[in-house]
Amino acid sequence: MRAASLEFPDFTAGARQMMERVELEDCFRPAFWKHLRGYALVEPNDDVVPIQAKFGRRADSDPTLAWNFLTSKQPIWITGPDVIAAKLITGKPLKILEAIKVVPHGVQPGLVPVKLYSQTKVNPRRDDLGVKLVELRSSVKSKTPELAGGLKVAAK
Repeated sequence: MRAASLEFPDFTAGARQMMERVELEDCFRPAFWKHLRGYALVEPNDDVVPIQAKFGRRADSDPTLAWNFLTSKQPIWITGPDVIAAKLITGKPLKILEAIKVVPHGVQPGLVPVKLYSQTKVNPRRDDLGVKLVELRSSVKSKTPELAGGLKVAAK
């Protein structure tokens, strides 16, 4: 969100290797998270993947996100973290047809610090907004559960 520009190199072979080797413990290492910046075009075959759809029985139900078994000849794009989660949930690697990395370059000029909810200062030149949102969520969770729910969505 702060990069001056982005590059999208091919990462197909690297994504396949990472998915084959990943273990749950890797997900707790912040250094590993940087390898998840990307997207993969997958062909699900009885795989658990995140799908947004109307799952309610009412006609006016809103679409929501859920992890479901899916088989499709039509490939779908999913995020790097979702590729890893799908593999960890079932133990079965997804069929990756193509993958790209998202590589940020530089920092946008003119970015200034802001305060979230009048208490959490975020400096976009050095802070990770996702981390700051999670920290803020933790501090307001017991007092303002509605705000905490919104922050959880924003942090994703």
